[in-house]
Amino acid sequence: MGTISFRHLYDWDASTDHRVMRSKSYLVARVSTATPAAGTKVLESESLPVLEDLLLLAGFASRIPTRCAGWIASDRRNRVHYFRRQLRLPAGEQRHETIVNGGMVELGDFERFLNACIVPLRASTYLLHMRSAFYALENARRHSVERKLVSLFSAFEGLVNEITAKRSSERFSVDRPLRKQATERVKAVFDGWVDDGSLTAEVGAQLMVQLGKAQSISRREQYRLLQEAVPFEMEDLWPLVGRKGVKSLYDIRNAIAHGSAMSPSRFHALVAAGHHIEWLLERLICAILGWSLEDTDLSSSELRSYWLSQTCDWRLAEKGFGE
Repeated sequence: MGTISFRHLYDWDASTDHRVMRSKSYLVARVSTATPAAGTKVLESESLPVLEDLLLLAGFASRIPTRCAGWIASDRRNRVHYFRRQLRLPAGEQRHETIVNGGMVELGDFERFLNACIVPLRASTYLLHMRSAFYALENARRHSVERKLVSLFSAFEGLVNEITAKRSSERFSVDRPLRKQATERVKAVFDGWVDDGSLTAEVGAQLMVQLGKAQSISRREQYRLLQEAVPFEMEDLWPLVGRKGVKSLYDIRNAIAHGSAMSPSRFHALVAAGHHIEWLLERLICAILGWSLEDTDLSSSELRSYWLSQTCDWRLAEKGFGE
């Protein structure tokens, strides 16, 4: 692709009395490549996907979504204007306005992050799911509290399913004979209950349908396999799967997805849960890219320094669901 550099340009607007000046910032990229200016189609097919992934990565690190709207290509012989049609440009608003820096990495580490992570991102077998995760994070700011949690959990779940697919299939195959034997024994018991009138045929059939849905490993086992494949810190955040007497993120997501109405008393707990699934997704992406958690604002110590304990400490937040 060549080399790429970024610079900010500023546009100034004066108030009517010219005493107040307001600035607007534009990010402009300068790309040096051997592709001739007339080769717009080549740029579009070969260079644009790389540039878009680089901008997705930049938006992830800064938490400010960025898109390539087009370009002006020039060389000694030609000058070509190319603007992408039907492209939805993000608002460019930062996700966390209350944070001092707001970005996931410090500004001083921004270039190092891009240089270190663009190759692992492009080479990742999970690239499509990573892109979906970036888009989910970008759109989270515009969603309602409930929709944000469901959307981010779906992005996280999709990434986890892709990472653990092979291992999950292998693990399930190990227990296949035991599952088949147990299913046949349970069916025989249900049939006996139906015969002696202890159970109706309809209820027996419903129970067997549910039993037949056990076609995958448990989520707890899946997350254990995830940690084997891509280890990352998650013990300090809201549990993904249930513990005794604890409403997990999975429980909360399912309740919302199935139409359960959340009472106003649970609002702050729901907001906190949304932050926790967001942090889990960002941490997982960092682990896939090989970027140290200590060089982000996602480490346990950094979260505690930025966020109130009612949000950061999931044990305090989870109590809100018991009200």
